[in-house]
Amino acid sequence: PPPSPPRPSPPPPSPPHVPPPSPPPFPPPSPSMPPSPPPSPPPSPPPVQAGIQADMDVDGYSAEEFDDEKQRMLIEAIAEIIGVFPSQVTIDNITDATSSKKRRRRSTSRRSLLAGLVHVQFSVAVNYVEEVQNIEDTVIETETSVFVQAFQDKGLSDVSNVAWPTSVVKYYPPPPPPSPPPSPP
Repeated sequence: PPPSPPRPSPPPPSPPHVPPPSPPPFPPPSPSMPPSPPPSPPPSPPPVQAGIQADMDVDGYSAEEFDDEKQRMLIEAIAEIIGVFPSQVTIDNITDATSSKKRRRRSTSRRSLLAGLVHVQFSVAVNYVEEVQNIEDTVIETETSVFVQAFQDKGLSDVSNVAWPTSVVKYYPPPPPPSPPPSPP
């Protein structure tokens, strides 16, 4: 029998699979690149331009009882009612007041009979002149019961009546200085 043709040799074994080298995670910083500047601070709010000053009588506390915590509660209630931030409301003065209303109270509780009446003067600062009229309208048109409830909700639970102002004092920024006269030719 004739010799058989030579068998083809088997293919050489494949080399083991080696993954390609991975690039470095981050290139090293270049010495010539300056660090990025920090972010700029947020813009400041515009300066206070206008506001109102008003006063009210609050039945149920004496001036001595109106400590910092009660003043904070009062500020929060006023701010909520008129729609501003508490930081815009300032208590200017709290004094004891007298009133015949104290003698005519319907409540007979000991606290109610001994409670005081305080006169509160406050200011509300706004950034825009246009806000003054809205605040004035809210102050004058809001029912007394809304103020009593708001004060009680904020923690001034002994408030039994509020004599809210029927008018407020508005203040506006001074007018700009006049333009200088034209210079002669």
